[in-house]
Amino acid sequence: MTVSIKFKRGGTFSYAGLVTLPVGTWTARAQLRRADSDAIVANLTVTLAAPVAPATAHALLLECSAENTGRWPLERLRGDVIFTDSNLIPVVIPTSTFVVDSTAQVTR
Repeated sequence: MTVSIKFKRGGTFSYAGLVTLPVGTWTARAQLRRADSDAIVANLTVTLAAPVAPATAHALLLECSAENTGRWPLERLRGDVIFTDSNLIPVVIPTSTFVVDSTAQVTR
């Protein structure tokens, strides 16, 4: 099942959730791309909070400023998050693709 996020262009993009990862030290990065051309629309700011041991559920926050989202196209965008651990040979875990439906604000 694909997660679909409805979003008004020009607002602050903020999406929070939980992700379960194996024990380790993890970093994350995320991008949004145009569905039709694969062009990068935004590199999202990703905050990944370390879990309280022995739990493995991390709090996840994806963000982008209103200044940046004001330039987003009015269309469906594709994104995912890539998690990478700090092992000598890193483990890389991509999420399923999610979509952001970027629409115009009514009130300006």
